[in-house]
Amino acid sequence: MRRVLAFALYLLGLLLMVVVAGITIGPEMEVTNFDRPLVTEEPLESLRCPPAVTTDEEATISVTFTNDQDREQSFLVRARISYYSVLVIDEVGRRVELAPGETEVVRWSLEPESAAYGRMILARVHVPRRSGLPPQQRGCGVMVLNLPYFTGTQYVFGMVAGAFLALAASALLWLEGRRPMQIWRQRDARHPALLAAVVTAAMFASLFNLWVVSGLLLLFALLLMISFSQQ
Repeated sequence: MRRVLAFALYLLGLLLMVVVAGITIGPEMEVTNFDRPLVTEEPLESLRCPPAVTTDEEATISVTFTNDQDREQSFLVRARISYYSVLVIDEVGRRVELAPGETEVVRWSLEPESAAYGRMILARVHVPRRSGLPPQQRGCGVMVLNLPYFTGTQYVFGMVAGAFLALAASALLWLEGRRPMQIWRQRDARHPALLAAVVTAAMFASLFNLWVVSGLLLLFALLLMISFSQQ
Protein backbone atom coordinates (compact mmCIF):
# COMPACT_ATOMS: atom_id res chain seq x y z
CA MET A 1 0.00 0.00 0.00
CA ARG A 2 2.90 2.36 0.71
CA ARG A 3 4.32 1.86 -2.77
CA VAL A 4 0.91 2.30 -4.39
CA LEU A 5 0.36 5.55 -2.47
CA ALA A 6 3.85 6.75 -3.36
CA PHE A 7 3.20 6.10 -7.05
CA ALA A 8 -0.19 7.84 -6.90
CA LEU A 9 1.34 10.93 -5.27
CA TYR A 10 4.13 10.93 -7.85
CA LEU A 11 1.63 10.92 -10.71
CA LEU A 12 -0.41 13.64 -9.00
CA GLY A 13 2.68 15.86 -8.69
CA LEU A 14 3.56 15.42 -12.36
CA LEU A 15 -0.03 16.03 -13.43
CA LEU A 16 -0.23 19.29 -11.49
CA MET A 17 3.00 20.50 -13.10
CA VAL A 18 1.75 19.64 -16.58
CA VAL A 19 -1.52 21.48 -15.88
CA VAL A 20 0.40 24.60 -14.79
CA ALA A 21 2.52 24.42 -17.94
CA GLY A 22 -0.59 24.00 -20.08
CA ILE A 23 -2.31 27.00 -18.47
CA THR A 24 0.59 29.28 -19.36
CA ILE A 25 1.82 27.79 -22.66
CA GLY A 26 -1.46 28.07 -24.59
CA PRO A 27 -2.03 31.85 -24.22
CA GLU A 28 1.65 32.64 -24.75
CA MET A 29 1.61 30.70 -28.02
CA GLU A 30 -1.48 32.61 -29.18
CA VAL A 31 -0.07 36.01 -28.31
CA THR A 32 2.98 35.56 -30.55
CA ASN A 33 0.81 36.38 -33.57
CA PHE A 34 -1.54 38.82 -31.83
CA ASP A 35 -1.23 42.46 -32.97
CA ARG A 36 2.36 42.07 -34.12
CA PRO A 37 3.95 45.44 -34.97
CA LEU A 38 5.00 46.20 -38.54
CA VAL A 39 8.38 47.53 -37.41
CA THR A 40 10.97 45.96 -35.16
CA GLU A 41 10.64 47.19 -31.60
CA GLU A 42 12.61 46.50 -28.44
CA PRO A 43 10.98 44.19 -25.85
CA LEU A 44 9.12 45.92 -23.03
CA GLU A 45 10.72 44.13 -20.10
CA SER A 46 8.65 45.79 -17.37
CA LEU A 47 5.31 44.38 -18.58
CA ARG A 48 3.72 42.22 -15.87
CA CYS A 49 0.75 39.92 -16.44
CA PRO A 50 -0.92 37.39 -14.13
CA PRO A 51 -0.42 33.72 -15.12
CA ALA A 52 -4.20 33.22 -15.05
CA VAL A 53 -7.42 34.92 -13.95
CA THR A 54 -10.79 33.63 -12.81
CA THR A 55 -14.10 34.68 -14.33
CA ASP A 56 -15.08 36.97 -11.42
CA GLU A 57 -11.62 38.39 -10.72
CA GLU A 58 -10.64 42.04 -11.12
CA ALA A 59 -7.18 41.59 -12.64
CA THR A 60 -4.81 43.97 -14.39
CA ILE A 61 -1.67 44.04 -16.48
CA SER A 62 0.92 46.68 -15.66
CA VAL A 63 4.03 48.40 -16.97
CA THR A 64 6.55 50.30 -14.85
CA PHE A 65 8.18 53.41 -16.31
CA THR A 66 11.16 55.27 -14.83
CA ASN A 67 12.51 58.56 -16.09
CA ASP A 68 16.29 58.38 -15.85
CA GLN A 69 16.72 61.56 -17.89
CA ASP A 70 17.29 65.08 -16.60
CA ARG A 71 14.17 66.42 -18.31
CA GLU A 72 10.46 65.68 -18.17
CA GLN A 73 9.01 62.90 -20.32
CA SER A 74 5.49 62.83 -21.78
CA PHE A 75 4.26 60.04 -24.04
CA LEU A 76 1.20 57.96 -24.86
CA VAL A 77 1.22 54.23 -24.05
CA ARG A 78 -1.23 52.02 -25.92
CA ALA A 79 -2.53 48.68 -24.66
CA ARG A 80 -4.34 46.57 -27.26
CA ILE A 81 -6.42 43.79 -25.70
CA SER A 82 -8.46 41.05 -27.37
CA TYR A 83 -12.22 41.53 -27.23
CA TYR A 84 -14.18 38.27 -27.54
CA SER A 85 -11.92 37.30 -30.46
CA VAL A 86 -8.27 37.54 -31.44
CA LEU A 87 -9.40 39.48 -34.52
CA VAL A 88 -11.24 42.18 -32.53
CA ILE A 89 -9.00 44.48 -30.52
CA ASP A 90 -9.88 47.00 -27.86
CA GLU A 91 -7.27 49.78 -27.63
CA VAL A 92 -6.80 51.78 -24.43
CA GLY A 93 -4.29 54.63 -24.27
CA ARG A 94 -2.66 56.13 -21.21
CA ARG A 95 -0.80 59.44 -21.10
CA VAL A 96 2.35 59.14 -18.98
CA GLU A 97 4.11 62.23 -17.67
CA LEU A 98 7.29 61.68 -15.70
CA ALA A 99 9.44 64.24 -13.93
CA PRO A 100 13.20 63.52 -13.81
CA GLY A 101 13.81 60.52 -11.54
CA GLU A 102 10.09 59.71 -11.22
CA THR A 103 8.64 56.19 -11.50
CA GLU A 104 5.04 55.36 -12.39
CA VAL A 105 3.14 52.10 -12.75
CA VAL A 106 0.48 52.12 -15.48
CA ARG A 107 -2.28 49.51 -15.27
CA TRP A 108 -5.00 48.23 -17.60
CA SER A 109 -7.97 46.18 -16.46
CA LEU A 110 -8.65 42.73 -17.88
CA GLU A 111 -12.22 41.63 -18.54
CA PRO A 112 -12.55 37.82 -18.27
CA GLU A 113 -16.10 37.92 -19.66
CA SER A 114 -14.75 39.19 -23.01
CA ALA A 115 -11.97 36.58 -23.32
CA ALA A 116 -11.08 35.32 -26.79
CA TYR A 117 -12.56 31.85 -27.40
CA GLY A 118 -14.07 32.28 -23.94
CA ARG A 119 -10.85 31.06 -22.35
CA MET A 120 -7.94 33.50 -22.80
CA ILE A 121 -7.11 37.19 -22.84
CA LEU A 122 -4.41 38.44 -25.20
CA ALA A 123 -2.74 41.81 -24.72
CA ARG A 124 0.09 43.79 -26.24
CA VAL A 125 1.48 47.09 -24.96
CA HIS A 126 3.17 49.58 -27.31
CA VAL A 127 5.44 52.40 -26.11
CA PRO A 128 6.63 55.05 -28.60
CA ARG A 129 10.16 56.37 -28.92
CA ARG A 130 11.00 58.64 -25.98
CA SER A 131 14.10 60.59 -24.93
CA GLY A 132 16.46 58.58 -27.05
CA LEU A 133 14.90 55.22 -26.14
CA PRO A 134 13.67 53.07 -29.05
CA PRO A 135 10.01 52.10 -29.37
CA GLN A 136 9.09 49.12 -27.21
CA GLN A 137 6.37 46.50 -27.19
CA ARG A 138 5.54 43.20 -25.59
CA GLY A 139 2.57 40.87 -25.47
CA CYS A 140 1.23 38.42 -22.93
CA GLY A 141 -1.52 35.87 -22.79
CA VAL A 142 -3.65 35.11 -19.74
CA MET A 143 -5.75 31.97 -19.31
CA VAL A 144 -9.26 32.38 -17.87
CA LEU A 145 -10.20 29.74 -15.29
CA ASN A 146 -13.84 29.07 -14.55
CA LEU A 147 -13.20 28.42 -10.86
CA PRO A 148 -14.60 30.03 -7.70
CA TYR A 149 -13.25 31.59 -4.48
CA PHE A 150 -9.59 32.30 -5.36
CA THR A 151 -7.69 34.32 -7.95
CA GLY A 152 -6.04 32.77 -10.99
CA THR A 153 -2.59 33.45 -9.57
CA GLN A 154 -3.53 31.71 -6.32
CA TYR A 155 -4.75 28.68 -8.23
CA VAL A 156 -1.57 28.48 -10.32
CA PHE A 157 0.86 28.81 -7.44
CA GLY A 158 -1.32 26.61 -5.27
CA MET A 159 -0.92 23.88 -7.89
CA VAL A 160 2.84 24.49 -7.94
CA ALA A 161 3.00 24.09 -4.17
CA GLY A 162 0.73 21.04 -4.30
CA ALA A 163 2.93 19.42 -6.95
CA PHE A 164 6.08 19.79 -4.86
CA LEU A 165 4.33 18.53 -1.74
CA ALA A 166 3.01 15.50 -3.62
CA LEU A 167 6.45 14.68 -5.04
CA ALA A 168 8.12 15.15 -1.65
CA ALA A 169 5.58 12.90 0.05
CA SER A 170 6.02 10.31 -2.70
CA ALA A 171 9.80 10.33 -2.25
CA LEU A 172 9.53 10.01 1.53
CA LEU A 173 7.15 7.07 1.25
CA TRP A 174 9.37 5.35 -1.29
CA LEU A 175 12.57 5.93 0.71
CA GLU A 176 11.09 4.74 3.98
CA GLY A 177 12.64 1.48 5.05
CA ARG A 178 15.27 1.36 2.30
CA ARG A 179 18.98 1.32 2.77
CA PRO A 180 20.81 4.38 1.37
CA MET A 181 23.19 2.33 -0.79
CA GLN A 182 20.32 0.43 -2.40
CA ILE A 183 18.40 3.48 -3.57
CA TRP A 184 20.40 4.76 -6.54
CA ARG A 185 21.44 1.30 -7.70
CA GLN A 186 17.90 0.67 -8.81
CA ARG A 187 16.95 1.77 -12.29
CA ASP A 188 13.35 2.35 -11.26
CA ALA A 189 14.54 5.05 -8.85
CA ARG A 190 16.62 7.01 -11.34
CA HIS A 191 13.99 7.10 -14.07
CA PRO A 192 11.21 8.76 -12.01
CA ALA A 193 13.71 11.29 -10.65
CA LEU A 194 14.84 12.25 -14.17
CA LEU A 195 11.27 12.49 -15.43
CA ALA A 196 10.25 14.66 -12.48
CA ALA A 197 13.24 16.95 -13.05
CA VAL A 198 12.35 17.45 -16.74
CA VAL A 199 8.67 18.16 -16.00
CA THR A 200 9.67 20.58 -13.22
CA ALA A 201 11.95 22.44 -15.62
CA ALA A 202 9.13 22.60 -18.18
CA MET A 203 6.77 24.07 -15.60
CA PHE A 204 9.21 26.78 -14.53
CA ALA A 205 10.03 27.61 -18.15
CA SER A 206 6.33 28.14 -18.81
CA LEU A 207 5.98 30.40 -15.76
CA PHE A 208 8.81 32.56 -17.13
CA ASN A 209 7.01 32.75 -20.51
CA LEU A 210 9.59 30.53 -22.24
CA TRP A 211 6.87 28.55 -23.95
CA VAL A 212 9.11 27.11 -26.69
CA VAL A 213 11.54 25.74 -24.10
CA SER A 214 8.66 24.46 -21.99
CA GLY A 215 7.06 22.71 -24.96
CA LEU A 216 10.33 21.03 -25.92
CA LEU A 217 10.88 19.85 -22.36
CA LEU A 218 7.36 18.41 -22.20
CA LEU A 219 8.00 16.60 -25.48
CA PHE A 220 11.27 15.26 -24.03
CA ALA A 221 9.36 14.11 -20.93
CA LEU A 222 6.90 12.23 -23.15
CA LEU A 223 9.76 10.53 -24.98
CA LEU A 224 11.29 9.58 -21.63
CA MET A 225 8.02 8.00 -20.52
CA ILE A 226 7.81 5.99 -23.73
CA SER A 227 11.44 4.90 -23.39
CA PHE A 228 11.06 3.90 -19.74
CA SER A 229 7.88 1.93 -20.43
CA GLN A 230 9.70 -0.19 -23.01
CA GLN A 231 12.55 -1.16 -20.69
